[in-house]
Amino acid sequence: QFKFDTWTGQEEFVIGLAALFADSSDKAYVLSMASSLTGEATSLNEDDGFTQRATVKAGLAHKQSVTLKPRVELAPYRTFPEVSQPVSGFVFRAKTGEGQPQLMLVEADGGRWKIDAIRTLKTALEAFDLGLPIIA
Repeated sequence: QFKFDTWTGQEEFVIGLAALFADSSDKAYVLSMASSLTGEATSLNEDDGFTQRATVKAGLAHKQSVTLKPRVELAPYRTFPEVSQPVSGFVFRAKTGEGQPQLMLVEADGGRWKIDAIRTLKTALEAFDLGLPIIA
């Protein structure tokens, strides 16, 4: 399981995101930002509580400062793999801890993903045409 609401090391975060999330509109963006953060991110980090600026690698020897998107849309695997995973909003944060980038995703959809998952499962079960009422 992916550790939401917890500061996670860069390598563990990237591996967890790559393995435990379905493709969504922001998955490639978060993977790109998370894997290219540098250890100096805090020394140049600007944080107004909503947006963050961090230093990222822009090539073998170049670095640049970018603004991280504060909210991202991701689809963690949280229901049956046979159905599409519900997309949810997350707050994406970064900092440097122990000299290395630390990253965190905080769920920000108020649990709406559960309702979306129920609807998706209902539609999938109805497609089997079992002749039984599906209540969801």
